[in-house]
Amino acid sequence: MDSQLVERQMNGIYKIKSEKLKVIFNQIKFLILNYSLLIDFVWNYRTDNELADELVNEILNSIAK
Repeated sequence: MDSQLVERQMNGIYKIKSEKLKVIFNQIKFLILNYSLLIDFVWNYRTDNELADELVNEILNSIAK
């Protein structure tokens, strides 16, 4: 899944079509509202976020084995 897509969905710019993702979205929004959390969903280029990219690749590689 594209991280920019997720960022835009979480910020209400794009609609969420998947029913499974809608459930997760609603759970996240529930937690944010009930715990009065201030969260900004922002998108960064992969090259600007090397650590996250590394961790995701490690997980994906371990799943593929």
